Amino acid sequence: MNTQVSGADGDLVVIYAGIPLLYAADLVMNSDGWNDEGRAAFLRWVTEVFENSAAAIKDRVNNWGDWGTLGVVASRGLVDDTAGVLREADRIRERIASEIAANGELPEENKRTNNGMWYTFFAMTSMTTAVQIILNTTGDDLYGYTAPNGRSIRLALDKEFYYAVHPEEWPYPLPEGLAGELWRILYPCDDTIQMPYPNGWPGTLFEVMSDVYGVTEWEDWVSPYRPQPGYHAWID
Repeated sequence: MNTQVSGADGDLVVIYAGIPLLYAADLVMNSDGWNDEGRAAFLRWVTEVFENSAAAIKDRVNNWGDWGTLGVVASRGLVDDTAGVLREADRIRERIASEIAANGELPEENKRTNNGMWYTFFAMTSMTTAVQIILNTTGDDLYGYTAPNGRSIRLALDKEFYYAVHPEEWPYPLPEGLAGELWRILYPCDDTIQMPYPNGWPGTLFEVMSDVYGVTEWEDWVSPYRPQPGYHAWID
């Protein structure tokens, strides 16, 4: 069992790599096949390593904050800490209001220019997964929440889907010349637009969200590619 995290992206990687472990643990938590010693050791790792990494990044304004929030939601849910999960639900309400623009875009993710569509997916897949865990564990449904400023998860999903089917209209190209070189240093990104696919990203996200919101266009986009392989927080 690892006891510490290192590297510039270490805390983020621990969350998106560790989330499937928490899913698995939840499935077998009460199984006779998992002895008390093993269960206790895993829960120590969750609270002492995994959740510490989540807490370290959950206040970040970009996708790191979304993944950190998911990490805390998942870990608190695993140990049946309903109050802790509900505190993170309030954090997500705040993030919906501050992270999503009036047109549904995620400005912090668009700073990655050509990679902005992918980073928007990366943020939304973690936010929606946290919302699902909150719903499962507390009954608090944030899928239909609209912030006082009009922002909502559905608004952001609609915008991401539009660009997924019209990637040629993506309005944030990489700056040219020296400005582009400097931008690569500040916000590492590819020279070409990262292209979305219904059988990759953000297909997995819209596979699930089409069921949540009942949007026919989303389902029609992904249905020819079922079963979806799963990607990041939404996995098989």
